[in-house]
This record gives sequence, C-alpha cells and structure tokens, in this order.
Amino acid sequence: MEIIMDLYMVIKEETKKYFLVKKIKKKFKKIAQINTDLNNLYHDNKEWFENDEKIIDKILKVDINKHSELNKLQVFLESYLEQNI
Repeated sequence: MEIIMDLYMVIKEETKKYFLVKKIKKKFKKIAQINTDLNNLYHDNKEWFENDEKIIDKILKVDINKHSELNKLQVFLESYLEQNI
C-alpha cells in the first residue's frame, strides 16, 4: 500500500509540473508577440526556467499587458541566470 501511495505522489507531482510548464510555454507565446528579447531569453534557458518553482511562480504572476512588468521580469530572469550560471 505504501508503494502505491508513493507512486501516486510521484505521478501527481509530475503531472502538476507538466501542466505548469505547459502554462509557461503558453504565456511565453503571448510574450513573444510583445517582447522578443524576453522570448529569446526564455528559449535559450528553458531548462533552467522550467525547473525552478520561484521562476515558474514569477512568470505566471506577471501581467503581460503591462510593459513595466515585462521589463521587471526580464531583469529578474537575467539576474537569476547571472547568479546560477
């Protein structure tokens, strides 16, 4: 029974991660129409951005209709990369 619960939890977490990544990709499709620099930054560093919960939350919270928020997101992502690469 314990093995089944462990397996369930792993499947649940991987499914959650899959849908979060799907949301991020969809959001960046919209961002690409507005800010190509951010889109290029995302495509060059997908593996970093799609695996960090802090980055995922930040991306999902940004309002793509506000240019200032997109600029803040770009600065945040660039500083994240500088610290972690």
